[in-house]
Amino acid sequence: MLFVMSAFFVGSAAHAGDELFDVKIPISDSDANLSKQDQFDKALAEASRVELMRLTGRLDINDDDEFQELLQNPKDWLSRYSYQPIVQEGVAVGTQIEFSFDRKHIYQYFQKHNLVLWPYSNRPNTLVFGSQKLGNDTVNLNSDALEDNPALDYRKPAERMGVPVLEPSDAVVSSLWIYPLQNASPEQVVFLESQAKADYLMTYQEEVSETGDKTFHWELFDKQGQKVLDGQADNTLAMDNLKDIFARLLDYYSQGYRAQADILGSLTLTLDNVKQVEDLESVEAALNNLKPVVHSVRLNTLQNNQANFEIIYQGIYSNLLTKIQQIPHVLVTDNDTVIGVVQAKWSEEAQPSQPVNSSDTGVAPDTVTPAGTSSTPLATPGQTSGNSASQSPQLEKGNDVQTEGAVIETMPKSESIAP
Repeated sequence: MLFVMSAFFVGSAAHAGDELFDVKIPISDSDANLSKQDQFDKALAEASRVELMRLTGRLDINDDDEFQELLQNPKDWLSRYSYQPIVQEGVAVGTQIEFSFDRKHIYQYFQKHNLVLWPYSNRPNTLVFGSQKLGNDTVNLNSDALEDNPALDYRKPAERMGVPVLEPSDAVVSSLWIYPLQNASPEQVVFLESQAKADYLMTYQEEVSETGDKTFHWELFDKQGQKVLDGQADNTLAMDNLKDIFARLLDYYSQGYRAQADILGSLTLTLDNVKQVEDLESVEAALNNLKPVVHSVRLNTLQNNQANFEIIYQGIYSNLLTKIQQIPHVLVTDNDTVIGVVQAKWSEEAQPSQPVNSSDTGVAPDTVTPAGTSSTPLATPGQTSGNSASQSPQLEKGNDVQTEGAVIETMPKSESIAP
């Protein structure tokens, strides 16, 4: 049974972490009469708000002065854009604009203002069961049914907010489906979550009466099978409700990370047995690639084959230590959590074998480990390095970062489905 169940769920993460900087905004029918420039400006303004919300997990970005420079001048943060058709069943039914924001520029701005980025790798996976009830008939929204019912497709709102989701495959039978208001047992929810390797389970249903009235219900269950959020709305668009839900999930999921990441920490890494310039540069590049967890890396001293780095980071010390242990050729020999000091040495054998890459942090790295074909001895002992990392600005710990969520602007204007 367990073996069979494992094939009943398919991964459908909202998007890869390095695509958190790409936002797609459809041009609505109500904007059809606007000029092309006005359509573009309106879509870009919305995309900039979405971008900041999905990067931070916060819904109150309009109320924070630190974000106003990005919101008021979104073109300055744009890398490229393109117009794309919206295709359903092979037919173009509309147009959307995909905006790609400049990742490096945004990183620099966040570091300068001590703003917290929520790494994609820290985001929980949510298993989603959707359904539509038409009179006495119920349609389970598996992948095939979602293609036939785009107005009920949760995958776009999930992508919009950067919330990773998992969908049941077409092989899941109705007896295993979870519906709102059915009082699902915690054991059943936990079993389904474990089979899908999900952290949460969300279920929603649109009920349409014979008179055409609509009621929308949804529920969220945690890893213990307990219901933690729910809500309902009457006679509202299902897609608006889904946008509302995933905005709420974004805020709910990110609260824990934001609470412990508001204050930046400092860690000292002492690396012994560094004899070649290429070895030093590869470690320095790997540390810089740990953005957004790592805010800055400064090489303070280089003496007697020993490099001393100061690392400013957000989040939990043990999580950063784990990432450092995954850097090739870096063997951690000792660490002191209390004072934030890690002792390590360069090893000719890769230890551990897996390299640090973009999947560890949820975003693609800004720098690439140098691939020199020859080895260059380090400078004379006692010489301080003057590379680019040492020029990184030292960040002060911030204590004024807002963490309270607020209502997303695109939520339905009618009755709220707040839990």
